[in-house]
Parts: sequence; structure tokens; C-alpha cells
Amino acid sequence: MSASPCSSACPVQTVVDLIQGKWTPQILRALLPGMCRFTCLRRQLPGISAKVLSQRLRELEAQGLLLRTVLPCVPPAVEYRLSASGAELANLLGSLYHFGVRHLNQHTRYAA
Repeated sequence: MSASPCSSACPVQTVVDLIQGKWTPQILRALLPGMCRFTCLRRQLPGISAKVLSQRLRELEAQGLLLRTVLPCVPPAVEYRLSASGAELANLLGSLYHFGVRHLNQHTRYAA
């Protein structure tokens, strides 16, 4: 019995794992225009707690999807921006968004 080509280290599953976090797509979208501070991100993401945002930002940084810059000021400030990989993934999410819109429009048309 041969193994499936995506049974181990599947590239598609890797991407799904990257974006499956509840706030990941929204964080990537919020950072697409450029650098943003923590408080700016919180304002753009109503409903996210500071703890969850902080956790997701650390995870996205560890995954190489965003870059964190600590600014030399008092009190300390931190800016976040997408890495090249993060920007590429955010653009792919835009394609998924457009697919979703088309799919929903077709699905609701057939359901009516």
C-alpha cells in the first residue's frame, strides 16, 4: 500500500495549520497595509483580548510570518509588520476571501 503524497509534511496542510488560529487571518489582514503597534491592532480587532492577541503575535513571529520591532522609548513600544512570507500568505487569504464570496453567492442562489 503506497503512502499518500500528502501523508507527511503536506504543503497544503502546513498552510491550513498556519491559518487555522481563530484570529490569524484577521491579524494578517490588519498588518497587510504596513507596520502597526499592539494597541492599533487591538482597535482593529474588536473582541480579541490583549492576552490572546499577544499569544497569537508570538506564535506568528515564531512561524516567521511577522516581524517584531521593539522601539527604544519609555514606555517601551513594539511594532509589528508582516514578513515576506506573511505578506504572501495574507495575499493568498485575499484570494480565499474572493473565492468564498463567489461560493456563497452561488450557494445562496441555489438554495433559494
